[in-house]
Amino acid sequence: MARSKLAVVDSAPETWDVAHRVRHSLGAIRGESPHVKWVVVVSLGYKAYVDMSGTDPNQPAFAVGGFVSTREKWEHFTEEWGKLLIDENIPYFHCTDFIAGAKHFSTRKGWDNQRKQRFMERATDIISSHAEYAFGISVSKAIVGPAARLAGVKIRKYTDSSVCHLWGHEPPCVLHAIQFAVQWLPADLPDTEAVSFVFDRDDTARMADYLITFEIGRLLLKYRRRFGGVGYHDKRDVFPLQAADMIPHQLYQNEKIGRAAERKTIQIKGFLDWILDRVPNSLHALNVEELAEALAAFHQ
Repeated sequence: MARSKLAVVDSAPETWDVAHRVRHSLGAIRGESPHVKWVVVVSLGYKAYVDMSGTDPNQPAFAVGGFVSTREKWEHFTEEWGKLLIDENIPYFHCTDFIAGAKHFSTRKGWDNQRKQRFMERATDIISSHAEYAFGISVSKAIVGPAARLAGVKIRKYTDSSVCHLWGHEPPCVLHAIQFAVQWLPADLPDTEAVSFVFDRDDTARMADYLITFEIGRLLLKYRRRFGGVGYHDKRDVFPLQAADMIPHQLYQNEKIGRAAERKTIQIKGFLDWILDRVPNSLHALNVEELAEALAAFHQ
């Protein structure tokens, strides 16, 4: 049985070209990154890449989601995604910049709506060819207070995005979304095959990493899955995180301004629909009762 390592890594240098980022991303998937801080040696079966939107306390909604697939499929994905970046002469993909036409996606660099459409068609083809499952949830922050009262828990409010959100709504929502992925895992997955989770490091910096790791491990134990650990990476350097970025971004926009308005703002076909038409998924906007249940379960 092949063995690999799940690592927390330093960010890749800003000067790296795409070819170097491909090697770094493959190394992170395989656990062979030269920027290792610590490792957990496991036999990896499935890896889920998770991203978040709305982590700033001043934003009106929060969303979390991503994709899960086998390690081998993520390796093939990374090679194809790297070719896409090289062909388009961009260092990495970031959904917010892409939609806003910012940085290397600006119109002065040739990124009109037609080019965006062509890029997204190819990108979604790559994702749907290698991702086996998509998962995610969204929640309007307007319902956090009522849900907390219904659950009988106290939620601390923060105005500084740099503080730890240990007692906020984010960790329960993250676990609620991850539960979708855990429940989807094949029933016949061998006990020797572990399931690991990879987060964008900037998102989890505002939450307690040790708490997320512990709670995910407890969730997998509940479903009798072997826990391969949790990794935290810079999404610029680990390509599956760039794909995962699409789901919470779209879910956040849907919560924030509504689906019709969001489509009009983007002015391109809803790229998430392209993926979800071809990839099995569980995406859900939580209501007050559902969020209250998640909060109560987390704080019990």
